[in-house]
Amino acid sequence: MPLRGWMVGDGLETDVEAGRRAGLRTAWITDHPRADAAADLVVGDVPGFAAAVLSD
Repeated sequence: MPLRGWMVGDGLETDVEAGRRAGLRTAWITDHPRADAAADLVVGDVPGFAAAVLSD
Protein backbone atom coordinates (compact mmCIF):
# COMPACT_ATOMS: atom_id res chain seq x y z
CA MET A 1 0.00 0.00 0.00
CA PRO A 2 1.47 3.42 -0.93
CA LEU A 3 2.12 5.96 1.80
CA ARG A 4 -0.66 8.49 2.15
CA GLY A 5 1.05 10.76 4.66
CA TRP A 6 2.23 14.31 4.27
CA MET A 7 5.47 16.06 5.09
CA VAL A 8 4.55 19.61 6.00
CA GLY A 9 7.20 22.21 6.64
CA ASP A 10 8.52 25.68 6.00
CA GLY A 11 11.86 24.61 4.54
CA LEU A 12 11.74 24.01 0.81
CA GLU A 13 15.20 22.48 0.58
CA THR A 14 14.96 20.56 3.85
CA ASP A 15 11.38 19.61 4.65
CA VAL A 16 9.95 19.32 1.15
CA GLU A 17 12.93 17.54 -0.38
CA ALA A 18 13.14 15.10 2.56
CA GLY A 19 9.45 14.31 2.24
CA ARG A 20 9.75 13.72 -1.50
CA ARG A 21 12.72 11.39 -0.97
CA ALA A 22 10.65 9.47 1.60
CA GLY A 23 7.80 9.05 -0.89
CA LEU A 24 5.41 11.36 0.94
CA ARG A 25 3.20 14.07 -0.44
CA THR A 26 4.65 17.45 0.48
CA ALA A 27 3.28 20.79 1.59
CA TRP A 28 5.39 23.92 1.82
CA ILE A 29 4.23 26.62 4.21
CA THR A 30 5.53 29.98 3.05
CA ASP A 31 4.67 33.64 2.64
CA HIS A 32 6.88 33.79 -0.45
CA PRO A 33 5.80 31.06 -2.93
CA ARG A 34 7.99 30.26 -5.91
CA ALA A 35 6.80 28.92 -9.22
CA ASP A 36 9.60 26.33 -9.26
CA ALA A 37 8.73 24.85 -5.84
CA ALA A 38 8.65 21.06 -5.99
CA ALA A 39 5.97 20.76 -3.29
CA ASP A 40 2.63 19.10 -4.03
CA LEU A 41 0.87 21.90 -2.17
CA VAL A 42 1.96 25.44 -1.27
CA VAL A 43 0.03 27.27 1.45
CA GLY A 44 0.49 30.27 3.69
CA ASP A 45 -0.13 28.62 7.05
CA VAL A 46 -1.15 25.42 8.84
CA PRO A 47 -4.89 26.25 8.78
CA GLY A 48 -4.55 26.73 5.01
CA PHE A 49 -2.98 23.28 4.74
CA ALA A 50 -5.78 21.70 6.79
CA ALA A 51 -8.45 23.42 4.70
CA ALA A 52 -6.85 22.30 1.44
CA VAL A 53 -6.44 18.69 2.55
CA LEU A 54 -9.90 18.39 4.09
CA SER A 55 -11.58 19.86 1.01
CA ASP A 56 -9.92 17.28 -1.26
